[in-house]
Amino acid sequence: MLIFTISCKKNEKLEPSELTISQLKSWYDQQSKGQNANSNIFTAYIPDWGTAQTSSVDGYNVTEISFSNPTKVVIANGAQTDAEKDKILAKTNIKLILFNLSGSKTVTGAYMMLKSDNPQKISEVHYKDFGSFTGMLSYYNFSGKFENGYTISSGKIVKSLTKSALSQNQLLQLKESRRSLGTGSEDKLMLYNTNDDCDIQTYDVYYESCASIQGMPELGTTCTWIYSYSLDVINCVPGSAGPGGGGVFDGGYTGIGGGGSGGTTPPADTEANKHTDCETFTFVKTTTANWQEAGVNNIKLKWVWTNLDGSSSTELDVPMSHVVIGFPTYYTNVFDNTTHDLTPGLAANRAALAVQLARELTYKKFAHDAFPMEASVRTFFINTLNATVAANQGTAGFNGTNSPNIIFNDEKRSYITNPLDCD
Repeated sequence: MLIFTISCKKNEKLEPSELTISQLKSWYDQQSKGQNANSNIFTAYIPDWGTAQTSSVDGYNVTEISFSNPTKVVIANGAQTDAEKDKILAKTNIKLILFNLSGSKTVTGAYMMLKSDNPQKISEVHYKDFGSFTGMLSYYNFSGKFENGYTISSGKIVKSLTKSALSQNQLLQLKESRRSLGTGSEDKLMLYNTNDDCDIQTYDVYYESCASIQGMPELGTTCTWIYSYSLDVINCVPGSAGPGGGGVFDGGYTGIGGGGSGGTTPPADTEANKHTDCETFTFVKTTTANWQEAGVNNIKLKWVWTNLDGSSSTELDVPMSHVVIGFPTYYTNVFDNTTHDLTPGLAANRAALAVQLARELTYKKFAHDAFPMEASVRTFFINTLNATVAANQGTAGFNGTNSPNIIFNDEKRSYITNPLDCD
């Protein structure tokens, strides 16, 4: 957890000159050049090509590759704390899957995420061969978008997982029941009569972002989980009348046409998936020694509530303006009395991370509170933001030092922005 820039969409199916592991690696490296943290939450993963295994499955040469680095991405349903996300992470494993149709040079790339219910040997779980695996299997296309998945018990498929992109007829047939709110902004709560064979659940996707101050290793590294986006997933029992319920449940990836309803086009990204961009902040020195500040207007805070019968909806838009964030321009090492600069770029990184975290915590606070008072929302947000930046000896409020040098910018937002790319 994303977005494509306004250009020709990258085709996931390109033709390498040969299909050896070496050539598959070259294909992957070439395709990955167009990927970044703004478009794909799996970008930072590093394939361990020494683990590559190829098998023949349904007319495809399927190559599975494990990853060598512990980049942290999890999909959670109801997890509220970092400790809970860490527990999910301990049971999560991700593989790169490359498909080659026998007799052709066409390659399709995808990611397979395994979230086990209990400790299991993931090395024994393969494409369409799950061994005794119990848990959730989900497939993401090469751009990091969820495509489809399965709930598995002791190696047997018990439910399909399909993106909630329903036509009116499908919606009437399924009588969608959404049981929980996601973490993201503008989530809508919809409730209809329940189809016994299908329901909809909202899964939240998170990635971990870590920050440290250059030249000051003694201060350590601060890591926090960042909300990426929410998935509305239809869970259907095989053979049911719901979307995907009548397909062939073979555990396959629909992006190559196997495993049910065939390939699909990822849905357009929405404003709800955007994150604070560090380019929002222009830090300048103010009249106070060893201090820099940046101002920001129009920080987005917005909810949408929908009536249980779907007959009407109500919005609450609480933009936060004239917010001032301040950080020291340098830190002093208390052990050797040396000083280390905190550049405006590094300060912008920390400010973006803090604003995004404060927003997410505010959404969590008021997610199920029917129409909270705007004053309560503003107070909670600014107090949370101040507590967040205080961890880095900073402050946040509506005035700061009141320096005339403070530059105010409107909040800039982009899809899964890496908050540490302004230094």
